[in-house]
This record gives sequence, structure tokens and C-alpha cells, in this order.
Amino acid sequence: MGKKLTSSTKELMITLSILLAIMWTAHGDEMSDFDMVVAQDGSGDFTTITDAIFATPNFSFSRYHIKIRAGTYKENIIIGR
Repeated sequence: MGKKLTSSTKELMITLSILLAIMWTAHGDEMSDFDMVVAQDGSGDFTTITDAIFATPNFSFSRYHIKIRAGTYKENIIIGR
């Protein structure tokens, strides 16, 4: 049998998955490749990364791609259980 993951390990895995998704999507420019776009100037679906993350579907079995346009996003991203 496999080991059970602690809550801190699960949170770390979620955080790393989100960061990898953000880094991966930073290379594409086609809006059709993304489920939503974050842009500080209001030209996207959201103006904050936090709002975009909270709008993603829960318990999805497929990847959800968020494009984050260039800018300085000063926010603390907290993802609960």
C-alpha cells in the first residue's frame, strides 16, 4: 500500500502544479489555447491571479489553462483544501 500524503504535502503539490501551469502557459500567445486570461489592464477575463484561480472548476479531471499576461501582480495567493 502507498503512503498517505499529509495536508502540507498536498498543498505543496497543488502550489507546484499551479506554478508549472503558469510557466507552461506563458509561452503561448493564442487566446484559444487558454480557458481564461488574466490581465491587469482589464483586457482579459480577470485582473487578478487569485480571482482566476478561484473561478476554476473544482475536482476537474482535465487541465485548466490560465494565461497570465505580462505585469506585476502584487497579491498573496492562498489556496485552501
